[in-house]
Formats: sequence, structure tokens, C-alpha cells
Amino acid sequence: MKLTQSTIFHTKTELKEEIKEFILQIIPNPFNNPDYYEIDSQDKQSIGIKQIKEMIAWIQNRPFQEESKLAVIFEADKMTLESQNSILKVLEEPPAKSYIFLVTRNPKSLLPTILSRTNLINPRQGRKDQVSPEIDINPIFNEVPQEWLQTIDNFLKIKNPKERKRTISSFLGSIHSHIIEGNSPKGGENLELIAQTERALNANTNMKLILENLFFNFKRD
Repeated sequence: MKLTQSTIFHTKTELKEEIKEFILQIIPNPFNNPDYYEIDSQDKQSIGIKQIKEMIAWIQNRPFQEESKLAVIFEADKMTLESQNSILKVLEEPPAKSYIFLVTRNPKSLLPTILSRTNLINPRQGRKDQVSPEIDINPIFNEVPQEWLQTIDNFLKIKNPKERKRTISSFLGSIHSHIIEGNSPKGGENLELIAQTERALNANTNMKLILENLFFNFKRD
């Protein structure tokens, strides 16, 4: 399988054995290799920004003995919010001849902006996951307030205002496509609601309020 430079591995465990074959594609002998960098939580509650910044500084340099460099972050879901925001740029524009692997049992615990910048692989299946990790639109259709509030919270965690706005707009686009494909009898009303929400978003209205309004006014079959 051809690997992209920024990849999330959705694993059953955090064992290196699950992604060993992928590591060896980049670094044939990772033991004491100057072109291999590894981060794990070491049983701590979180992976802090200092660890991520050190990795980012390391990966900017050219490979020393291999064709490419590889940084692997195990238990990537333990990255703090600050750590996740700090890694966004290097995931979107990784240096030439470099790879970054994020290994996690729970990809959806990562920021949507991280998921949108990476390729998701399930190593047990040896292929890209079929469920898109980028935006989960189910909460709008399930009418479960707790799930929708969590969705709103995930959007508000995105630090960069432009990135937050772009992610919400993409989310609205996904709902729009789902409505059209579903031929719902209430689709017309919901499409108008989506359009109103998009206009409010572009007018820089309070994002939490417009998303709450979307949920409570959405017509479900």
C-alpha cells in the first residue's frame, strides 16, 4: 500500500506490531536510527505541546541515512488540544522526504482539522477505512441533543477562526448532499434551513447559536 506523508492508523491496540509493516516501508531498521522518531504517552495522561514541538523541529531537517524520515505518535488521542493545534501545519505541509504516523484506537477523538489533513488506515484490514472520519453528520439526524452539543464543542475547539468556519461550511455541505440523496419529504425545508445557517455563518453570527438553531429547527422524518 502506498502511504501518504500524513497518516492516521486506527488500531485495535497501541502495539507497534500492528503498524510494524508500515514503519518498515519507510525505515527498514528503526532501532537506534537517527531518521526515526517516536512519541508515546509513557503511561501519562497526555502528550504535551513540548513533545510535539520537539518532533516538529526534528522533522524539519533532512534525512541522515535513509531516503525519508518518520515520526510516529502512539496514543495520538492523548495529545492535548494545544498539541493538536500545533501539529496542524506540519500535517498539512510535511517537509519533503518525511512521514508522520498518528496511531490511535479512537480517531474521532482528534480534531476534525487533523482528520481532514490525513489519510486514515485500518492496519488490520490493510486499506483505507470506509467510514469518513472528517465530519460525522449523524447527530443532526439522530435528534440526540448530547451528541449535537458534542459536535458543536468539537467545532469550537478549532483554534483558527478561518479553519473553524471552513470546517463548519464543509459540514453543512455534507448535510446538504445527504438530504438531496435521501429524497426526504421535508428536504425542502431543511435545505432552506441549511442555506440560512450558511448565510448566518458568513455574516459572522455567533457560531454556537446558529448551530443550536440548526439542530432544534431541523425537520426529521
